[in-house]
Amino acid sequence: MIGTAAEAASDLGNWGYGVRIDNFESNTVADNIVSFNRTGGIILFSADNNTITGNKVRNNQKQDGIAISGPASGNVISSNQVTSNARSGILLSEVTGNTVTGNTISSNGSAGVLAVFGTNNSVLAISIFSNGGLGIELWPSGSTPNETGDG
Repeated sequence: MIGTAAEAASDLGNWGYGVRIDNFESNTVADNIVSFNRTGGIILFSADNNTITGNKVRNNQKQDGIAISGPASGNVISSNQVTSNARSGILLSEVTGNTVTGNTISSNGSAGVLAVFGTNNSVLAISIFSNGGLGIELWPSGSTPNETGDG
């Protein structure tokens, strides 16, 4: 548990991010509770080929639940519960070729998934609901209509 007590309800958060990986590759962050951190939950800065899976990321106070900030590629965010964070559930910022799949993203302060100036990122088979903004927001274009074949 990162930022919380054993019962996962008490605020013992860090002053920064719960987990920060900066310029490292091929790491796995798995099966943690990441809560009540003063900045955000989990962030990858310029980090490639990492996996974030099976975590409960919630109640982080100023930023996003999970963020990847570029340049970064080949990262996988899968099977996490991302809820009640101050900003987006998941942020992809200036990154290429990352995959977000099988996550439950709810009750975050802004978009469920926010993609900013990125290309070739995949958002697949996720449950997104009750967020403060769009379920999936592509910035700077904002809301875009579904294309033929979108579900």
